[in-house]
Amino acid sequence: MEMFDGTKRYALYSEFNISPEFEKYKLHLSGYTGDAGDCLSTACTGVSGTLHNGRSFSTFDRDNDLSGGCCACGYGAGWWFDRCSSAHLNGKYFKEKDSVSYSGGIHWYTITRFSTSLKFVQMSMR
Repeated sequence: MEMFDGTKRYALYSEFNISPEFEKYKLHLSGYTGDAGDCLSTACTGVSGTLHNGRSFSTFDRDNDLSGGCCACGYGAGWWFDRCSSAHLNGKYFKEKDSVSYSGGIHWYTITRFSTSLKFVQMSMR
């Protein structure tokens, strides 16, 4: 992950698995290392309802989150939402000068909070 000021951070999970379609593509991960903070397997915001681990993938037309509304609709893209998110790497790309609302942008709470979008993110698996 990279911020607009050039700061780079990473999160690595030694165990990463996505369940099959009949389980709604649930995210399963553990073994965090890195300097970004663990915003996928813990509720890094300190607010309940932002845990991603064990959650089903949710989109605007397949609302599998636990909120009363549709997190994917508000965030503009699919993700493993709980009652929304502490990390959202599928969010809308904003330029540095653009303001970002709570549900906009590409964010990882321990780096950006909800006020700034990340400049670059990369997710990869082996």
